[in-house]
Amino acid sequence: MFTALLVILTSLFASIAYADTPTLTIPRLTEAPRLQDFTAFDTPPPIASQMALIEGLVQRTPADGAPVSEHTRIYVGYDADHLYAVFVCLGDTSEVRAHRVNRDRLPDDDDSIALHLDTFRDGRRLYGFQANPAGVQVDGIYTEGKGWDLL
Repeated sequence: MFTALLVILTSLFASIAYADTPTLTIPRLTEAPRLQDFTAFDTPPPIASQMALIEGLVQRTPADGAPVSEHTRIYVGYDADHLYAVFVCLGDTSEVRAHRVNRDRLPDDDDSIALHLDTFRDGRRLYGFQANPAGVQVDGIYTEGKGWDLL
């Protein structure tokens, strides 16, 4: 069927604005989304109408920049304390690849989702969060020319 992952981050940002970069306005929510509300891929829950919808994602591997192999939707919103990103992924769960490994050690062949936030709005540094279906997480700060500093 599909799997969903609710990512709750305590960072907050409203939009990204560069000359040639698409802008995403993230709406403020009246209530926190709940993971169990997003279990039906074809019928988004009422809270989804309050959230920004992101589709048309691309993959990093095996073909960088190619459309994702499985249909995925991301719903985003925020409240006074949290940024919410709900990843709803459609696909055959028997084909999901995920290993249980130490934090910050995701194998390149694992299925995963990643969220990158350019909180400095300079196109050179970002905060990144990545997780696989087994719940293994990686997070850190990426700086152009220096690479990743895992937290």
